[in-house]
Amino acid sequence: MFRQKLLAICFIFLCATKAYTQTQYSYYFDNDINLTKKEHAVFEGVGEYSNGLFELKVFDIKRKKLLIVEHFTDSSLAMSNGLFVSYMPNGNKEWEGNYVEGKQDGLWRQWNWQGEMIDSSFFDNGQKVFEKMYDYYPGGKLKSTNFYSAENNKRELHVFDDKGNEILPTSKDDMDKVFSKVEVEASFPGGLRAWSQYIS
Repeated sequence: MFRQKLLAICFIFLCATKAYTQTQYSYYFDNDINLTKKEHAVFEGVGEYSNGLFELKVFDIKRKKLLIVEHFTDSSLAMSNGLFVSYMPNGNKEWEGNYVEGKQDGLWRQWNWQGEMIDSSFFDNGQKVFEKMYDYYPGGKLKSTNFYSAENNKRELHVFDDKGNEILPTSKDDMDKVFSKVEVEASFPGGLRAWSQYIS
């Protein structure tokens, strides 16, 4: 009886030790998230195998903030497969979605600097099936939604006043103004270069 207990304890200890001694891989990236040498790195990646996929977490070296969580088929980072999440320097989520064998699949969402959702798209095997974009008034109230279906090439626009009431466009010029406003992609103030400088 004592021997069986001792064997059970040893087995549990070995399993726990194996779980805590998984091989971790280190990667170093430049401003554009390209692999580089450690001495030139702005971002550091730490990866390990988990549930049959390779999970990579990318951090800002100076501030130790998590910026990207991405899953791959293996440690070569050649093919994305599984959950992808990116974060802005302020900690807000930027993108979230899934890859299947290197192609976007299922629901993908994007948020702006203030944490407001600006895009919700559905992909099937890398092809965008539909997209819904959102625009906001200062302060966060919804200004408009712009839905696009690739299946039938149909657009559906809804515009709201600052009290939440829907406004119907009175002319084609009004429609064009709203569309051009909605379709501007959100980004860090000053662009990618400013974002990289902010990080570094």
